[in-house]
Amino acid sequence: MDITEVLLKLEPEIRRTYARKMRRLCRRIDLDDLIQAINIKAWQYRHTCRGTTPAEVRRWLRVVAANAFKTLVYRHLSCANRSLKREADGDKLEHYIECDPSQAVEVAEIQKRVRAMVASLPSRERQAVAMRHLHELGYADIAPQLGLSVSRSKVVVTNGLKRLRAMAAA
Repeated sequence: MDITEVLLKLEPEIRRTYARKMRRLCRRIDLDDLIQAINIKAWQYRHTCRGTTPAEVRRWLRVVAANAFKTLVYRHLSCANRSLKREADGDKLEHYIECDPSQAVEVAEIQKRVRAMVASLPSRERQAVAMRHLHELGYADIAPQLGLSVSRSKVVVTNGLKRLRAMAAA
């Protein structure tokens, strides 16, 4: 089943649903930005869609839409709490950190070790940890993609993190 076709058919429904929510929650998020974010997330995670019928793909796309909406609202609300002075100071600090070659080498080495540790995890744990911490999905979103219950998905993520901590300590 082609995700793009289903998304095009589902777009008017998404627009109606989230237009109402956006009017209530925040007026500064543009509906077109949300649609674009949904399209990007659907494309990024298309390999996780296990739907074979249009109804299953539609259900998966609704979850993607809900996650994209939550992310946009969270970013919007966190932007409202920003201080321009703190951000300006932070930008200066980031500039110096990026220019320090020894620190850049150290960060690259750490990233390489972490990638190797994550790659050595069992497949299910690796997928669960990646969805939780890299893609910022909730346990309720991870569970159907792995074919698990929500509580079992929590256990799988926790076990994966325990293995990573043990590998890092060794």
